[in-house]
Amino acid sequence: MITGGQSVVVMLLLPCDDGDEQGCESGVQKFRVKMLAESGGQSTVDVLCQIGLDGIRMLDPNTSRTLRIYPIENITRCDKFDSSTFAFWSKSSVDVVEPRRIRLQSNSYTTNTLLDTVTAHHTAFSHFGP
Repeated sequence: MITGGQSVVVMLLLPCDDGDEQGCESGVQKFRVKMLAESGGQSTVDVLCQIGLDGIRMLDPNTSRTLRIYPIENITRCDKFDSSTFAFWSKSSVDVVEPRRIRLQSNSYTTNTLLDTVTAHHTAFSHFGP
């Protein structure tokens, strides 16, 4: 709906079917990605990235053990570096000056879907709260 030069965006977030190829469960989407190293001493790690209304979780793909949690309210920005690299920035109490950048690498379809999914969840959180 457009009135007076302003547009209204209506967003509907629906849970995925259990049979979805990305592994959705109750509105949570999972993606198999590589978490790229950000500094010396780190290495690239295969992870299962789980995105939900509460945030982004990195899981061990073999055990489903949670490796890291990035709450949605701490995500300050997300972007696509190239067709295969998605990045988001998360600020926590230990990140004094700048938010921490996390880069995830996969195929172009997954990278686009990651960007769309994180943007939709962040927007929903911003508008409707926890």
